Amino acid sequence: MPSPTPQRLRGVLAPVLTPFDATLKPDAARFLRLCRWLVAQDCGLAMFGTNSEGNSLSVDERIELLQQAVAAGVPAARMLPGTGSCSLADAVRLTRCAVDQGCAGVLALPPFYYKSVTDDGLFAFFSEVIERVGERGLRLYLYHIPPVAQVGFSHALVERLLKRYPGTVAGMKDTGGDWDYTARTIAQFGPRGLRRLRGHRDHPARHPAPRAARAASRPPRTSIPAPSCACSTRGRTRMPMRGRRRSMRCARSSRPIR
Repeated sequence: MPSPTPQRLRGVLAPVLTPFDATLKPDAARFLRLCRWLVAQDCGLAMFGTNSEGNSLSVDERIELLQQAVAAGVPAARMLPGTGSCSLADAVRLTRCAVDQGCAGVLALPPFYYKSVTDDGLFAFFSEVIERVGERGLRLYLYHIPPVAQVGFSHALVERLLKRYPGTVAGMKDTGGDWDYTARTIAQFGPRGLRRLRGHRDHPARHPAPRAARAASRPPRTSIPAPSCACSTRGRTRMPMRGRRRSMRCARSSRPIR
């Protein structure tokens, strides 16, 4: 049975690219090999996010890949799967599956199709997700990526969610690229235990929190000075793979994962 108190995420979380076969279905065998390789490099697994093309996968495809990974022995305690959806029912189903599998947490996009969503609407959405999942072991990380989603998390909304669901709302992946927003997030919520997963090349010299886990939705070109790393090249730490903007479903790689 999964632990009701998931292991705390630490170190680097690498985006797990989703390989596809010739029929444009997720290739589970290659996906599992990549997961094992990343774990062997001491990386956590950020599955079904932006580089993973999570929103190009069906709910069943995401659930099947996650269940196969856990069944194959990939440690769920190193996993942070994306479970966000514009559909409340889908978000609940994906989140419940991740909790049942023992994942360390889930990464949740806001419902993003309709723009200018109010804080009240977003609060109601996430309240429903948390209440319907109804598990003490849920650790929810807010996915703040307004350059892509065009919907983000205001500080007032984060405050409301933390007040209502302390411990469950565990952190935020901040890929907004707005240092003023970032600095306020760290100052206002860091002392209260909200963890910030850095998902953007945002002024690393101004980011003073060495204990914060680091996630990269776009693997950085620059080195990451962290002892827990994805791979090392001539003494410098780099993420192992570069994300591609074109859809992997529509372009087969000439050098597939074998």
